[in-house]
Amino acid sequence: MKLITYSEKGHLCAGAVIEGGVVCLSQRLGGAGVKDLIRDGRLAEAAEVAAGATPDRRLDDVVFDLPLPD
Repeated sequence: MKLITYSEKGHLCAGAVIEGGVVCLSQRLGGAGVKDLIRDGRLAEAAEVAAGATPDRRLDDVVFDLPLPD
């Protein structure tokens, strides 16, 4: 699973890149960012969510941010 942080409507979102686009993990996991997922040991949960999901965004449509923003 490839994790990304991207900006959407002025907010940072955690996402997982899957075939066909990006799954918004922040939306599906209670607002968690990439740092939160790592710190809280939720990477397996994120991978499970991403594996069973259809993309929420096209990869070309996201604006990338720093992977682990402060």
